[in-house]
Amino acid sequence: MHQFWRAAACVVACGVGMNAAAMPMDLLASFADDIEPIQGNNGWSYGFYDGDSDFGSLPFTPDDFETLPVIEPNPSAFDPIWRQPVSGLVPGGFFTGVGKGYAHPNGPVPGVASADDEQWAVIRWSNPTALFGDALLDIGLGDWDGNSGDGVGYELFVDGASVDSGTISNSASTDFQVELLVPIQLTPTTEIDLAIRPLATAANDATRVRFDVLVPEPGVMLMATGCGLSMLRRCNGMHRQRARIG
Repeated sequence: MHQFWRAAACVVACGVGMNAAAMPMDLLASFADDIEPIQGNNGWSYGFYDGDSDFGSLPFTPDDFETLPVIEPNPSAFDPIWRQPVSGLVPGGFFTGVGKGYAHPNGPVPGVASADDEQWAVIRWSNPTALFGDALLDIGLGDWDGNSGDGVGYELFVDGASVDSGTISNSASTDFQVELLVPIQLTPTTEIDLAIRPLATAANDATRVRFDVLVPEPGVMLMATGCGLSMLRRCNGMHRQRARIG
């Protein structure tokens, strides 16, 4: 059974800061906790965009999503990892991968004979429940490789629409450099894509990822009527704590 947790987080919605203590939340889904050896389990899929516009799809959008075909134990910190059939460590291979709390895109790597094709690493959550109502995406992104590489870009899609994008620079910090709290209206067909893309190169583009879906405890209202995704706000210095329920 999926383990639920309670979280307290500072929330900014409709231009009003909501007190953390007054906003008890339950964890509906967690990328780091839920990663599975089967695509689609608990609503999570692990894949990529590659700019392929076959069948009328829009390149580098959710229409372009394909699942990564191979999962294997990885001798580094990212076990297990979803990847392409041929690793970027092999000539002509790809560095595209998604692991526990981790994503890496593909692109040119100077001095390495890997494939130069641009591929964005994508973590997708498709609501596996029948729940309707307010929900909150709690997302953290940071550099995993320290002061190397040229950073990465990211883009967040909710039901096919881009709601936030930006870049992450190199950092020796183990903290998340980008913190997003995104209020959404959850339906049984909700689909969220978090994509990580290369910049000039894909060298040292390993990215630390937190991707949680939170729902208010019964009786708690997260957003005012009509707030919607247009009221997305960043919440700097977020306070966050969790305690096991039950």
